[in-house]
Amino acid sequence: MTTLVWFRRDLRIADNPALLSAAESGPVLPVFIYAPHEEAPWEPGAASRWWLHHSLVELQSNLKKIGLPLVILKGDSLECLQQLIKATEAKAVLWNRLYEPAIIERDSSIKAALRDNDIHAQSFNSALLLEPWQVENKQGEPYRVFTPFWRYCMGMLDSSPPVAEEAPEKVQSADYGGEKLSIDDLALLPEISWDDGLHETWQPGETGAQEQL
Repeated sequence: MTTLVWFRRDLRIADNPALLSAAESGPVLPVFIYAPHEEAPWEPGAASRWWLHHSLVELQSNLKKIGLPLVILKGDSLECLQQLIKATEAKAVLWNRLYEPAIIERDSSIKAALRDNDIHAQSFNSALLLEPWQVENKQGEPYRVFTPFWRYCMGMLDSSPPVAEEAPEKVQSADYGGEKLSIDDLALLPEISWDDGLHETWQPGETGAQEQL
């Protein structure tokens, strides 16, 4: 059973629960869909696009090391996923959650549409120690005072500490010979070279993140 792994901001192969889950069930096809219009009114700015370009370059390289391509598309996310499902006969789409209200609404709509077509759609937590709905007071509401909030979180983490998972060593790749873009096709880099200072200061991608950590 082919599984699509929909990469968004989680541009890494280590400690990526969607990728790890997909790798356990059969052939995998990673996909990144560039859809800034779906993040309105908070579309990524020029510096974010610069960061995204270099992060995608490293992600593509790291996926290749474990036997996977990176399919890059641009457009409406649901339409692109449906295109890939049709081309690969995929039966599942997995991704890691984002939490902005507009993105939650979009992802919920996509999850419902996929499930209506008998596609297994599942999301994972890859970014938070505790998710918002896990942290509630005795009345089932969000905490409004910091100290009891902090104590509750520390108690939950002490009883169930998070564990970072290693990257898979090798993953079976799904066959796909359809339409795809290159990273350069997304035109994420600035036309005027104002980004020299960013190169000197920051290292986008998984390696830079691990070094910062």
